[in-house]
Amino acid sequence: MSTSEPEFPPASSGPFGPLPSADTQTVETGKPLAKPFNEKSPAERDEHVRGLTRMLRALGAGVVAASASTFLFQQWDSGDDLTRYFALLAQSGVLAAIGFFCAVWIRESKSARTFMALAAGMIPALFCILGGLVYSQLSLDGPLTRVAAYATWQAPSEYAAILTAIATIVAVAPIALFSFLSLARPEAKWLTSTFLVTNASMLIPTRSPEAMAGLVAALLGGLGWLELKRWRAESAMQTREGWIVRGMVLMPVVLVVARSFVHYELSLYMASVISFAAAAFLLMLSRSDGLNRAGFSLEGAAVLPVGVGWLSFGIAMVESARLDPSTVLPLAALPFALSLSLLSLWVRDKQGKDYRNAAVSITLLSMTGYLFIEGGVLPAFLALMSGIIAVAYGFFFERKGLLVFGALTSAAALLHHVLKAIELYAHFHWGSLSILGILVILGASVIERHHGKLSVALARLRTRVQGLEIDA
Repeated sequence: MSTSEPEFPPASSGPFGPLPSADTQTVETGKPLAKPFNEKSPAERDEHVRGLTRMLRALGAGVVAASASTFLFQQWDSGDDLTRYFALLAQSGVLAAIGFFCAVWIRESKSARTFMALAAGMIPALFCILGGLVYSQLSLDGPLTRVAAYATWQAPSEYAAILTAIATIVAVAPIALFSFLSLARPEAKWLTSTFLVTNASMLIPTRSPEAMAGLVAALLGGLGWLELKRWRAESAMQTREGWIVRGMVLMPVVLVVARSFVHYELSLYMASVISFAAAAFLLMLSRSDGLNRAGFSLEGAAVLPVGVGWLSFGIAMVESARLDPSTVLPLAALPFALSLSLLSLWVRDKQGKDYRNAAVSITLLSMTGYLFIEGGVLPAFLALMSGIIAVAYGFFFERKGLLVFGALTSAAALLHHVLKAIELYAHFHWGSLSILGILVILGASVIERHHGKLSVALARLRTRVQGLEIDA
């Protein structure tokens, strides 16, 4: 009787058949298997290491930013506010010094730029706290408004607040300059001066909604002007570092708005002004040469703050004048639609069509709603005009839906207006209809006779608004 050794399946086999090879797994899963690090080519190893170092730098930057953010939510029992503030200022100086060391002695530019960017990125937090210290002693608003404990920063005296502000500006100016030299050298001087101005705006010792609204509008207007005149075509500002420094310069404006919204009064008029300023800034930023497709997104995003601005303005007008709540519709929607129509001359052609379609749709929907909610002669008159505009627009630009909706709105508004004119006989009621009809007929005559010249004039206006040259 012979005994035989038990047979074991080959190493490439499994209990249910052969194990798939690496190539088979690649085909079945659709994804190539990751090779071990020691089997990679030198180029693949370098790329792998670069990815790891980018991740580690981002992680380290997040940790440093988190440590700085604790100063904005301080609830410590030891030390006074001034001591804690100078600790944060010292941290920014240490980061700048490490960045300078990396650039000069280690010759490692990426880490140097990371440290310099962190040092400059902490400056808005410094000025936000410094603004609280200055406000605690030099408030122009009378008795201080009580805010949450974590946001309360108290300077011991007026002289201490002023000297701290001067010391801060002297200390952070070179930090900002060296940071911008490492990130966007050609525009370093302009970036540094702009950065210091936007940060210093947080030191103004008032929290008045009107003053803050004017401040934010002025800052965003200035940044938009710089974007159009200097930064839109500057190659250094189209890189990743260029967009980082844009965010740095904008951050103080964001902190001013957040401070007013969270801790102080944010009136509807202030919200309106800030919204309009934000929309203008987005539109000016969208003209940057390096954005391409993202420019369309910014133009589309600008619609929201324009709408919020007019809605805030309409509600504020209703509240201050004690009007009927339904009047929010014409007060907000009609200026909104007019703004979109005017802005359609500024934005790109495709976006301009969307703006005009939205303007007509908003006008129709809001005035139809106003007619059914409020009734009366004025809502009917506004709905009738809106319907006529929609019919003309829909016919000229071949928007069948808007044409039909405009015709139905016009018919309903005209019927309602006639019935009201009969019920409440007055010269204004029937006279307004007569004048509107005459104007529509005359307008049709003008369009028919001069449509060629009107088209050329509109094209020239659009070209001029967009800032392009016109061929003679």
